[in-house]
Amino acid sequence: MFAMPVQAAYLIDTGPGSPAPQGWSLNTWQSLAARFVLDNNSKITSLETFMGGTRSNASVSIYRNIFDDSTIISSFNFETLPHDPIKPAGFWQGVDGINLNLSAGTYWIAFSSDGMNYLNDVIPAPLESYAVKSIYSGWAWTPSSVIQFGVRISGVEMPSVGSPVPEPESWLTMVIGLVAAGSVMRRRSHPVNLVHN
Repeated sequence: MFAMPVQAAYLIDTGPGSPAPQGWSLNTWQSLAARFVLDNNSKITSLETFMGGTRSNASVSIYRNIFDDSTIISSFNFETLPHDPIKPAGFWQGVDGINLNLSAGTYWIAFSSDGMNYLNDVIPAPLESYAVKSIYSGWAWTPSSVIQFGVRISGVEMPSVGSPVPEPESWLTMVIGLVAAGSVMRRRSHPVNLVHN
């Protein structure tokens, strides 16, 4: 019997947001982060934000705690696409085809760029917390109550590790072992008659 492949789905999807008069800058002097929660163990396959701007080199990183750089879990580089007159508000950009296993819990996703990019504001389903790191904050992450931007994380929820159901071969081995143990015990359970002279 063959198992059907599990399709990736959006684990986190804030929606792209609406273009604000200014939006939020993502460039050489400012990086942005958002906190998200995974309810189940998951295999992450893509990390994206909704952005526009210039062609640039960008990165997306996953942290356990954005305020402690030693908690970085993984970082991926990607090239952003230039502004598209047909899609002036931008489009989803990031990394795809990754294989990042994360256990259930709270994480931060951070985006950086060496170009002039912008992220939409007024997100339909904003995440709980956002942070900014910039030249103005001494390159330290600081919480922000005004920043919002679109985040989309795709992946597959993995079953929690518990008591797996044994395969038929395991059942067969277990039954043979029980039968063998039972027959050994049966042979030993016959009373022995001792003859006294």
